[in-house]
Amino acid sequence: MKPAMLDTDILSEFLRGNPKVISRLDGHLEEYGFISFSIITYYETVNGLFYIKMQKSNWQNLKNSQN
Repeated sequence: MKPAMLDTDILSEFLRGNPKVISRLDGHLEEYGFISFSIITYYETVNGLFYIKMQKSNWQNLKNSQN
């Protein structure tokens, strides 16, 4: 296995708990001791997580306002 930089799709699958991706990343960590990703991947992931959090918050507020 060659050292690699993760893209947003792979990092997203890892965060979702995809067993195949987790297994591959475990192998990469065992061999190289680190995982790298770009600042763009970091930004896209943080932005996506923030968006999901805001959607859940907005959904909860909507549900609470209907009660």
